[in-house]
Amino acid sequence: MSKITNIPNILRTIIFYGVAFGSFRMLVGGVSVLYLIGKGLNLTDIGLLKSFQFGLMMIIDLPLSYIADRYSRKLSTILGVLFGSLWLLTTAFSSEIWQFYVAETFNAISLSLFNGAYISYLIDTKNKLYKNIDNKTILSYENKYNSLGMALCAFIGASFLKPTSNTIWIIAGVLLLIICAGSFLQLPSDTQNDIHDRGKQKIINNTLSIKENVNHLLSIITEKIEIFYGILITSILLIYFQIILQLWQPIIKDFNPSDLGWLYGMFFSIVSMAQLLSSYIVDKNIKNKHTYIIVCIFISLIIMLLSNILFQQSIAGTLLIIISLFMMFFSIKFLMIEISARFHDIVPNNHRSFLDSMGFFISRTILLLIFPIITYLIQSVGFISLPFILLVLIVIYINQSSF
Repeated sequence: MSKITNIPNILRTIIFYGVAFGSFRMLVGGVSVLYLIGKGLNLTDIGLLKSFQFGLMMIIDLPLSYIADRYSRKLSTILGVLFGSLWLLTTAFSSEIWQFYVAETFNAISLSLFNGAYISYLIDTKNKLYKNIDNKTILSYENKYNSLGMALCAFIGASFLKPTSNTIWIIAGVLLLIICAGSFLQLPSDTQNDIHDRGKQKIINNTLSIKENVNHLLSIITEKIEIFYGILITSILLIYFQIILQLWQPIIKDFNPSDLGWLYGMFFSIVSMAQLLSSYIVDKNIKNKHTYIIVCIFISLIIMLLSNILFQQSIAGTLLIIISLFMMFFSIKFLMIEISARFHDIVPNNHRSFLDSMGFFISRTILLLIFPIITYLIQSVGFISLPFILLVLIVIYINQSSF
């Protein structure tokens, strides 16, 4: 397929609202863990809170994605934005541990709705209206602006207020309410693009029961080995990504105990720019890119290990950790874009959301079990244990990356 740099307006509209959702959420991204710690939660409490989120998403991911496939990916995307707003506003006014669990319930629903539909909605619209655009091109384009928006919003959100202030949470929640209203009015329909596909899907829905649909999906996964491996290695990358995403703030705090919020906004902006850089590299014709990325991950793990051993509580250690996190976010995001593009090349349109969510389902099931153990281990032994945990994950990925 030819590469298209001029993205059509209808796809730009979808990407705009997807980027706005991710970016405005990240107004709290630079200080979210610090905010919870400031409210009296410790690292183990946060590990259990996030495990609750992973567990809930594990339960609701696939049903919500199945419903999105059957009815409307557009509606699922919009509702994801709405529940994201409820998460932010509830967190802003919470003070008791149970209230934070309620907030994380809204967060889990938001992410399950949005993640289970947004990319499938974008790819499906692209496939129906602009088949000559490559999946890798559209996904790298989306990631460029998403990473840039997250970097900017995280820096702004952390720069002007203390990490313990709830003001930025309120602002972010209100902005998502505005985005929810705008997306409802402006996003293109996902039921009127292709009459033939819609008619075909209606026949499928009328003739197959839910049980038969599930059996059909399972047969796709088991009979098409490339889809199975795509789901498997996507799960591994998501686990790696979620671990560093949830723990980067405590890692930085361990090396730099300053309570200045703007520092965390700056750090988050740096790692977001790393993900932006990955979008540019994905689209470049470079030989052995995959090998270079794997080497980059190993180097980042070595740097993290050395900084833990030799440079605790120092400027040098802080700089090394930032370099390590930059390399990790860059590398993992690169692999996720590559795998996602290849995966969406081979999955059937009518089951796209469900199959795409399988990776999230598996990764969250595993994180539900291991994340409290990881946070407990780090609290007991220190962050020196983290490079070894991440090393195990990347070795598993390499062994399964024949997809």
